[in-house]
Amino acid sequence: MDVTGKWSIKLNNGTDRSLDLNLWSSGGTGIMGYGTLNEEGAKDSATVSGSVGAQELILIAKSAEPDYTNQKDKEYDLDLLMANNILSALSGTYELKSGGQSLEKGNAEATKK
Repeated sequence: MDVTGKWSIKLNNGTDRSLDLNLWSSGGTGIMGYGTLNEEGAKDSATVSGSVGAQELILIAKSAEPDYTNQKDKEYDLDLLMANNILSALSGTYELKSGGQSLEKGNAEATKK
């Protein structure tokens, strides 16, 4: 599965959160990238790493903002599957973590631009 390109990922948990990412292969099944985390009007830079299989895309998107006192990094762990053999539309789940602790879980929908 070739996931190189621009992606928009909507995080469905009742809040206004999404990721706009640029992804590319880092060799073999490895994926890397960068983008923007959009949270209720605020935008933060994000870095992405992960892996791709025949029908599955696993990503870890981390906040790339500098560390400030009392600020914990955010991490979104995404597990996305291709539905009906359509690469441009993936769906699955995500988990938001901060400081190693799970904060929330929800559904995710990814669309290739």
